Amino acid sequence: MRKLALAASIALAHTAALDAQQLLADLDPRPPQLSDSSDPAGFKALQNGFVLFSAADAEHGRELWRSDGTGDGTRLVRELWAGPTGSLPLNGPFAVIGGAAVFLGFDEGGYGTWRSDGTAAGTTRIASGAPPMSVDRGAWAFDGARLWWIGFLQSTGAELWASDCTTAGTGMVADIAAVVQRWHRGRHAPRRGTRARPDRR
Repeated sequence: MRKLALAASIALAHTAALDAQQLLADLDPRPPQLSDSSDPAGFKALQNGFVLFSAADAEHGRELWRSDGTGDGTRLVRELWAGPTGSLPLNGPFAVIGGAAVFLGFDEGGYGTWRSDGTAAGTTRIASGAPPMSVDRGAWAFDGARLWWIGFLQSTGAELWASDCTTAGTGMVADIAAVVQRWHRGRHAPRRGTRARPDRR
């Protein structure tokens, strides 16, 4: 009997929780047959009361949005790349440092590192960036002060990048492949005052 009463209490609590949920805003009001929904993701809370996230609609593609928990306060922050392609913000490395978020995204100038305080004026590109090798959590990390990720450029390949949400503190940490190549060349180079061994083949 106690088990039955407990199950009934859990069911009632679950029903009450569902009743308390409400739709704040329909970000992509297209009919279901034309859209799989706005697919909001990547929620991060700022100190000013805004929650940043990414969402997609037909007009803007996937862009940066914010919400203060109300319908009127849920809106597009800034369209980084005009048109339906979208800038793909928060699709991977993303962290809150101080009063702003740092994230990666596209605009007409290519891939970049961005910061945002949840306002259009406060959403700016702080540096060029390298697209992440993967959006999986294991491909990036946040240590409380800097965002780290594995970035890929044609000129360097996959290397370690970091950002502290400032222009000066954003960039490739080291071209590790180049360092290793220099180390190998130095290790196998003939020492000064000696001659390389002749090839006895």
